[in-house]
Amino acid sequence: MKKLVTLMLLLLTCAVAEANPIVLIGDSRFVGMSMAVDTEDVCWVCEGGVGAAYYDAVRDDIARLPRTATVVYNLGVNGLDVDGNLANLADLVNLGFADVVFATVTPVDDENAAAYGYDVTDADVRAYNAAVLAKLPPGVRVIDAHAALWAEGFNASDGLHYDAATSQFLFNLLTRR
Repeated sequence: MKKLVTLMLLLLTCAVAEANPIVLIGDSRFVGMSMAVDTEDVCWVCEGGVGAAYYDAVRDDIARLPRTATVVYNLGVNGLDVDGNLANLADLVNLGFADVVFATVTPVDDENAAAYGYDVTDADVRAYNAAVLAKLPPGVRVIDAHAALWAEGFNASDGLHYDAATSQFLFNLLTRR
């Protein structure tokens, strides 16, 4: 219960502080990004190890945000739930946010991921991204974060979680208006 209350206060603080907030919904990769970048200009809605079902736990808080918000959605690497994430994206559109963005799930360094015991591969991520993009609800904009990181280069020492420089690059990409 404490975690949800803290999350709600964070979201409400962001909503009051910024008329057109950027809301970043994600998993442990966004948790790491939130620690790597120096900003209070976005609303972080993220938790480690979560997938599509996490959205249900935070939906009511998200629904309280101003409809002028840009909502960037990047859940997927934990479970690769195409249907669940498509439903979440459709719900964000139905809530009436000004800009709903699907950021493709970012790359996995297969060798390091395997060494750390992760079973997701970059091929899995690419297949997931393609499946979501093929059925994307109308009204959802796409940022191809996967392709951008491959083009820029990335460092994920455990195969999944990025260093500060990669996190900063990704943050800049996702928050550019």
